[in-house]
Amino acid sequence: MLTIRPNRPLDWNGYPRIDEGQEIQWRIESSDPNLQESVLITPASPNISTAEQTVNFVPGGDAVQFRTFATADDKVYEPNEWYAFSFSPINNAALNTTYYSAPLVNNDSLPSVAINARDATILENAADRVFRFDIDRAGDDLSMVTNVEVRIAPTGTTPVDQTDLATQFGTQVVQFAVNETRKTIEVRFNNDATIEAAETFEVSITNATSTSATQFYSGTQYNPIAKYSAAVAILNDDPNIPAPPPDLPPTPVHRFYNAVTKAHFFTASAAERDIVQNTLPDYRYEGVGFQAVPQQEGADPLYRFYNTQTNTHFFTPSAAERDSVIANLSSTYNYEGVGFYASDKDGGGLTEVYRFYNTATGVHFYTPSVLERNIVQQTLPTYNYEGVGFYVPDSSSYDLLG
Repeated sequence: MLTIRPNRPLDWNGYPRIDEGQEIQWRIESSDPNLQESVLITPASPNISTAEQTVNFVPGGDAVQFRTFATADDKVYEPNEWYAFSFSPINNAALNTTYYSAPLVNNDSLPSVAINARDATILENAADRVFRFDIDRAGDDLSMVTNVEVRIAPTGTTPVDQTDLATQFGTQVVQFAVNETRKTIEVRFNNDATIEAAETFEVSITNATSTSATQFYSGTQYNPIAKYSAAVAILNDDPNIPAPPPDLPPTPVHRFYNAVTKAHFFTASAAERDIVQNTLPDYRYEGVGFQAVPQQEGADPLYRFYNTQTNTHFFTPSAAERDSVIANLSSTYNYEGVGFYASDKDGGGLTEVYRFYNTATGVHFYTPSVLERNIVQQTLPTYNYEGVGFYVPDSSSYDLLG
């Protein structure tokens, strides 16, 4: 008697789990090899790519033998197929089964979609006042039609107004035909004469669905979204009204990059800058990060803490946040007083400093650059954007507090 069964654990339906491209192995056990029984194992479905095989048992030979068959691995998103085998006795062999069929599980997925902006910023008076966003579809099976819903909307602390765009806010549908991999949409904007901050908006994928005769179900299905939004900024090109001469010049805040902690350090002290440069080789000087408000009436202090666990610094303009850190996190954060001065509200001649929290390192990062902010948001997923941390003088005005 020959007992034939798949050499793989069975699932709750009683079938072995076989994915496309995996091997199917049969375990053939003889109750008595001296009977010299044999069996011909023949694939009975086209998704088995190995030819038929014969198993012979002889006196003194092994009582258990194995035979392996390869399965076809296509790149089509489809329902599970079924594979089948027939078993033919030879030499009057007695078999426990003459036919076997089970599912060949599909392991292909729907194509994913992603959106990216070709330019992060464009000047208001550019000759080609249009942002182009590429929507890409990627995957092994592009034999289906995919509809992608795309929304254009203002975003950020200085969002664009509809009057600044020639393209309307709202949602549109982009359709990928069979085998198409890229679609591009354009958002045109106007040139005005208003002195203003950089205006931001985003184009985001809100939904993506595919329909195909090869799918698991007859209805539409949702595609995975690899990157769902892209934010851009229209840069103001209108000159500021000349401001009265300032009483005090702004204070440069020097920026370092620590190659060990992979965090940035900021100081408004020229003396501290020199000490770091001369004694701490792990700190790479990157120049002036931004200008701070000079210490004067109306200036808001930026409180500085030293994190003893990460060897990094943290800044906050909030007295409430300062007191909370001192009261609850003093075992980790050493309060070092006022690091420099800024403004906790917007005003003429001021620009935003954006704040991020790096979940991988537990430290904060600050930048006044819209372009750098966008690059961090688009390429560094461990950096959580926390909005505007504070305001500092921009490069064209010393009207510090507006």
